[in-house]
Amino acid sequence: MRTEKLEDITQECVHSWPKSDLYSEFSKMTDILHWIEKNEKLGSDGKKFMGDLEHSLVKLFATKYNANISI
Repeated sequence: MRTEKLEDITQECVHSWPKSDLYSEFSKMTDILHWIEKNEKLGSDGKKFMGDLEHSLVKLFATKYNANISI
């Protein structure tokens, strides 16, 4: 499948959900990530991976104006 088609599908998916549902999912995912960081023994690679994952999650839900928000 072409990248442009995948991009269109991704945008359609995000726009198909009510904003309250999107925020609820974002909140659940960040809670899970924070729990893992707090309760699991992560090595330096694991901590870097978790940081990268959190940053990507924020970018998925952010706009170009707030892409650097902290979660």
